[in-house]
Amino acid sequence: MNPFECLGLERKLIFPEEELELRFQELAKAAHPDTAGNEADFAQCRAAYEELKSPGRRLQAAIKTLEVEGDDLDERGSIPSVVVDHFGEVAEALEAVDQFLNERSQARSGLARALQDTKVPQLKAGLEVVQKDLGVLEESFLSEFVGFDQAGWRESAEKMGEVSRGLAFLEKWQGQIRVAMGKLFEALLGGAS
Repeated sequence: MNPFECLGLERKLIFPEEELELRFQELAKAAHPDTAGNEADFAQCRAAYEELKSPGRRLQAAIKTLEVEGDDLDERGSIPSVVVDHFGEVAEALEAVDQFLNERSQARSGLARALQDTKVPQLKAGLEVVQKDLGVLEESFLSEFVGFDQAGWRESAEKMGEVSRGLAFLEKWQGQIRVAMGKLFEALLGGAS
């Protein structure tokens, strides 16, 4: 399935989010089983929308359309060095949260847990710094989309693959950071005793 065709959108990486949302609403309304549509068309419309609303997945969809058209692209290329540079920072922040949670779970008294809880603001601040750094890096990747659209996807295919791999790591890390933040919050509420 080509999500761009499915939603009747021009093949480009940059378009207003409102355009995507409006197009999805129009097609979903027509395809919905309650309005004379059918389940398969509605599901396909929803899947296309989900794929295109995420910039990283949109880029992957663009690359897939090139592969379907016969271009042989290497999906296993190198990870951008600017992403590799963040491995340590991300791992250290997540490991610190895991260590805190482990130590807190082993605390045998309320006082011991309260002493552990004094670490939460520092851990949260560390996660926020990493989150901000990853956000800046993500914005730099997303700024490349304009060039891909202008130069053409075939001409930009190699760089698109590199940016796609970078965005995949960033998306994974951002999810892990959200989970770690949730665990800290849960610990403060007393759920992780």
